[in-house]
Amino acid sequence: FAYKPNYEFNKPNGYFEHKIYGNDINFHHFDSFEELSQIFKKVVPFERVKSIFSSKKETFIDSGIVVDVSYSVPSSTGFPLVLSGFGAYSLDISYFASIKNDDPWKSKSLDFTGKLRPSLSMELNTAMQVDLFYDTTEIKFKSNVYSNYALETDIVLENYTRASVNVKLPQDRNDIFSIRTQLLSKLEGKESLLYGIDDKYNGTSCTWPAVEETFGLQVCVDYNLPDVSDQNKNFPSLILSGPINFDIHLDKADLS
Repeated sequence: FAYKPNYEFNKPNGYFEHKIYGNDINFHHFDSFEELSQIFKKVVPFERVKSIFSSKKETFIDSGIVVDVSYSVPSSTGFPLVLSGFGAYSLDISYFASIKNDDPWKSKSLDFTGKLRPSLSMELNTAMQVDLFYDTTEIKFKSNVYSNYALETDIVLENYTRASVNVKLPQDRNDIFSIRTQLLSKLEGKESLLYGIDDKYNGTSCTWPAVEETFGLQVCVDYNLPDVSDQNKNFPSLILSGPINFDIHLDKADLS
């Protein structure tokens, strides 16, 4: 018996879908190889990749909202409890890259120069509010995550047998990861900062002197955290026990 398929391999069809919590973010449908090729050009930015090596400084800036929610919970006292959260981010990346060789595959040599300077900031604010009808009382939790560093790289490859890599840090201090939190209370329209519990962990830890002498760099961690390790005391969670300061940074050991 002759079997005839009801589809053609030369004309594929399908779709790509991207959802977050059931909400459609991206949707692409194709009925041929040509349409599939156009989708890949949109999803994979080939022109952006080409522009990276165009010996021109490029800047990418983006910002948006991560979360924006509010939820009202009834209570047995009759006063509603309102929980809300808001998060946003800001991203700023500047980069430069160039290859001096016209055809590195034929010449078997490569002279590459690249510069990268990313900066990321993200804020997340949550609040718990009790509506007393004639007035409101509120507790806020604010947090900020921050990263900012710069990197320069020179790569020279000769005949695939000799290679030279030079990495530079133009900034004296590079913030790899930084987080700050605050607790605030609001009563009668006035906000006040809450300092949390008295017991704190605070200090600074850096890499060994041998690493500093060898590479001329040191990685340091600065911290100021609430001490909730005492099991005999009834503490709230770490983030609600007081402000948190935590930094990881890469520093030049010799600024001369």
